[in-house]
Amino acid sequence: MLLACSAAGAAPLELRLPSGPGATPVAASGIRHYPEAVQAIVDVLAGPLGLPVPAYRMEVHTEPAEFEQALVRHLGVSAETARQAGGFAKAAVGNRRILVNDTLMSRLPWPERLLTLAHEMAHASQLELARHRSLVRNQWLVEGFAEWVAFRVVQELGTHSLADERASMLRRVRGARDGPGLAPLADLDTLAQWVREREKRGFDAAYPYAYLVTDVLIERHGYERVLDYFRRHRAGGESAVHFQSAFGESMARFQQALDARLAELIK
Repeated sequence: MLLACSAAGAAPLELRLPSGPGATPVAASGIRHYPEAVQAIVDVLAGPLGLPVPAYRMEVHTEPAEFEQALVRHLGVSAETARQAGGFAKAAVGNRRILVNDTLMSRLPWPERLLTLAHEMAHASQLELARHRSLVRNQWLVEGFAEWVAFRVVQELGTHSLADERASMLRRVRGARDGPGLAPLADLDTLAQWVREREKRGFDAAYPYAYLVTDVLIERHGYERVLDYFRRHRAGGESAVHFQSAFGESMARFQQALDARLAELIK
């Protein structure tokens, strides 16, 4: 699909994700354009992280209304949810496309754009693992794993220190816990719940929190188990069943273990 643009609007910049690492590594310090940014990220996703990279199309939208329309059309969310998400989402993935909200993205320096693009491209890898079955439940894990991958990508590219970023996230999640509070995972299940809780509790109780939750899950069960969780969606079925099968524990049991671990991490 190409989103229908208004007569006054500019058509989105379009490019295809490369299928694998490039012949020559891209120096992150010199990145100034989307194609070279995408290639640098793919080099890490398909290389050290061993993730599949689907032949998705990236669309860079310069008009906010067009980005919101893309969310409705490709993610199947309501117009109201799209309006809410469009106010803070710099990019999203749906219908084999990565949709970039350049109104917000262009305000960032390129190292931060790399982080955001890596997050969305990790979503594409999740969907490829699931053979494009729906991943509409357990949004805390869908978003948290994308964050987890993204920070490892930028660590590999040399634009961020993972140790420093993790320390920052611990501080931010501690502040969120002591302020608006942290939602139970059951309240971060659907996309609508995720958007609502993000608006209610703030950014730090959403993305940094989801990163730490995923980090605890990987610490507890290993990276490959998370990939297995996404692969289990290939045959359809309930995400709760896939979670139990992949990790050998129920969501309720993991919530208990998470609460205990976070109490140690963010004293």
